Amino acid sequence: MRIFTSLLILSLLSLGGCRDENEAQSKDWYKQHESERKARVEQCNSDSRIRASFDCQNALEAESDIFVFGK
Repeated sequence: MRIFTSLLILSLLSLGGCRDENEAQSKDWYKQHESERKARVEQCNSDSRIRASFDCQNALEAESDIFVFGK
């Protein structure tokens, strides 16, 4: 039982340090970061599996807003 508890604690601690690399940025963030926006829009347009993600939607909407309304 002690070994199981130790392993459980170790695994929880190791997972606690993980950060989601694909965390969604806001639409305003993409409006302010042109190179990241353009790169993300290119990724979203080339991979239909990620196009519906919140991050892609924010990048695509920011690109659209800038195209229509300017910066």
